[in-house]
Amino acid sequence: MKQGALAIFVKTPGYSPVKTRLANDLGKVSAESFHFNSAKTVAAVARQTMTTNHLDCYFAVAEQAALQNHYWRQLPNVWQGEGGLGERMERVYRALLVDHAFVILIGADSPQITVEQLTEACKCMNQAYGKHNDVWAKFRWWFLAVRWELRYSTAKLDNS
Repeated sequence: MKQGALAIFVKTPGYSPVKTRLANDLGKVSAESFHFNSAKTVAAVARQTMTTNHLDCYFAVAEQAALQNHYWRQLPNVWQGEGGLGERMERVYRALLVDHAFVILIGADSPQITVEQLTEACKCMNQAYGKHNDVWAKFRWWFLAVRWELRYSTAKLDNS
């Protein structure tokens, strides 16, 4: 069976501003710590689901220069590329779909995600073959799972 892919979208402290609204209230160091610790938590949950759910997990890193940064050594890395969030999501999605049965995109600031939720998403994607439920966005903006070629550009998300 072809594996699915999960990409955790991250920014690298020191390369890009991270959690700027949170930084306004708590300070830059606290905001960066929250981002990094959240990303580690999401990655830990993702790693727990890899074997049983036939899932390859990646960090989708915003900055090309940070692809080898020590922050992101827990998982293989892919570069998001340039552009707005929708364009970067679409680029990562299309790149991973070449070698995977489905793609899940998730924000690093989703430490509330559970193994059970990722397992449910993987089961849904594995059962979606030939059915209409090719997009699973149960968790709103911070979680998107897709099995097929997107018919509409995700770049439209940049305008919302």
